[in-house]
Amino acid sequence: MSTTDGSTVTVQLSQPETSGTNWQPIEGQETTELLKHFGNKLDADARQSLVESTANILGRCVPPSGADESNTGLVVGYVQSGKTMSFTTLAAMAADNGYPLIIVITGTTDLLFNQGSVRVIVKT
Repeated sequence: MSTTDGSTVTVQLSQPETSGTNWQPIEGQETTELLKHFGNKLDADARQSLVESTANILGRCVPPSGADESNTGLVVGYVQSGKTMSFTTLAAMAADNGYPLIIVITGTTDLLFNQGSVRVIVKT
């Protein structure tokens, strides 16, 4: 796929697994608190699966303490597939692991923007 500036973007499909990760993120206080906030929406197996898939996604990113690098990824999903839960957990785990800035792009419609904005808790 080409972008408007002529550069090429390679789409890489991946399944939740640990191969291909650059480092191993940890589940810390922010992630734990967010999981508590989800309450009974998740049973123990779903909660564990969410943490593992989130660590897998974050582990494919440039480590926060590593050298300056660029690595771009995109996570997509079907309607009502848990994308918002995934990106909020990813943001929490990124904070736990020392990322100083987390930018969330929630969608192209006001509905998606409002849904994402309500679910993201901003801490300073």
